[in-house]
Amino acid sequence: AVRHEYRMVLQLQDVTDPDVYLGAALHGAEAETFFSGLPPCDLDEGAYSLAALRRRVEAMCAAPSLEFLLLACRPPPEGGRGPDPHHQGIAFHVARTELHWHSG
Repeated sequence: AVRHEYRMVLQLQDVTDPDVYLGAALHGAEAETFFSGLPPCDLDEGAYSLAALRRRVEAMCAAPSLEFLLLACRPPPEGGRGPDPHHQGIAFHVARTELHWHSG
């Protein structure tokens, strides 16, 4: 059976400094929590779901500010497990955050 999943990177702007952005991954169960009530599906075949998702994202982008819980971690080494002590980058992931949606 085909399983659909949300997978995206949100570009988040710091409200205290409009020149500061960071990318935060949102996928899997965390994305289903974020878009609660709107399970992932084939958006080519789900016109209602696509329209609902667009409304939510447009409302989110129009909001003056939002709060997210972000987890920060060092990516694992190529093909390995655990954090790479030589890697200087930090990966951010949205966690335990729900987009509260009010239609109408």
